[in-house]
Amino acid sequence: MKKNKTLHYGLIQSSYWLSYLPLFAYATTFLLDAGYNNLTIGLLFASANLTSILLQSFLASAVDSGAIPMKGLMLGQALMILFMAVLISWQPLAPFYFLLLLALMSLQPFVNALSVSCIHEGVDLDFGISRGMASLAYSVGSVFLGSLLAKRGIFITPYAGMAFIVFHLLCLISFPFPPFYKEKESVKIKIGTRYPFLLLFIPSVVLLFFGYGMFHNYLVHLIRFVGGDERALGIAIGISAFAEVPTMFSFTRISARFDGKKLLVFSAFFFALKATLDLFAKNILMVYINQSLNAVTFGLFLPAAIFYLSHSMEKKDTARGQALLTSAIIAGNVLASLLGGALMDSFGIQTLLRVIVIIEILGFLLMLSAMKGEKNEIGRS
Repeated sequence: MKKNKTLHYGLIQSSYWLSYLPLFAYATTFLLDAGYNNLTIGLLFASANLTSILLQSFLASAVDSGAIPMKGLMLGQALMILFMAVLISWQPLAPFYFLLLLALMSLQPFVNALSVSCIHEGVDLDFGISRGMASLAYSVGSVFLGSLLAKRGIFITPYAGMAFIVFHLLCLISFPFPPFYKEKESVKIKIGTRYPFLLLFIPSVVLLFFGYGMFHNYLVHLIRFVGGDERALGIAIGISAFAEVPTMFSFTRISARFDGKKLLVFSAFFFALKATLDLFAKNILMVYINQSLNAVTFGLFLPAAIFYLSHSMEKKDTARGQALLTSAIIAGNVLASLLGGALMDSFGIQTLLRVIVIIEILGFLLMLSAMKGEKNEIGRS
């Protein structure tokens, strides 16, 4: 009987997202303090996001074909993040931050793919509990880091990132990676032909996270519109973060009762419903209540999507499936960054919220079509 790896994998997830917190979530504040303007920062983020989509696809194919071992790749990416964080702490140059963001975002799908690979090989691992640990760590870490930044200043973010990524490296080194499936030369079929549902599923994910990203990028404007302040913004973000934790912790039990298709459609519906409720929010209490729906939007969607892809795609396509999911989420966030600001500046928060409703409804309809047309999942124990 193989030893349960839920806790160890949970530490890998937690240390990754704790690294993400100072190095990504506070990147704009850090770069503004370093003298960069919003336009430059926006272009930096957009270019890093777009490049990471291409890099993830290339690296995932290399891992799935056996050309690069997953453990070596993940250690290399983590070392790149550490090296760039050291350079940024010494000299905050944009090229250094570009490479850091590229490595950080390109590592994400492999953190998820590791769990899928373990489960396929019979390792006792509960992804929902592990990912819930990461959400809880991120929520608590954001409170402590925010307090530390208020006392010490934004310049400490690279050092915090270094500490967390070193912990991540130690967790990776000590984790027993399962042997990864090597694709045979004879099976060279385009992934879209092999899995037709992806042709609707991926655009649906892009749209859902396009709207989701725009809302969260400009949540502060909705808070102010209904009479709230920065303290109310912090509470709203905290509610959203904590709401997803119970869903992720209990996801294994949820997935045992409902199949992945139903969970994805259910979650996509709530993306659209939440967007509609946000549009009609008239006071801060309504915003808080709406934020609790993150339990069935992001909190349910992410583990459901990972679970569904792991059961609908063959073992040899594990890394590519997770890379496609992460790339779709990133693409949605890129669109949110590029178009959200222009909409906000030109038309205001109410028009932005109306556009988000339309985008989320389209995302839901695409997801519904993708799941209706998909055959039964590939069964795996």
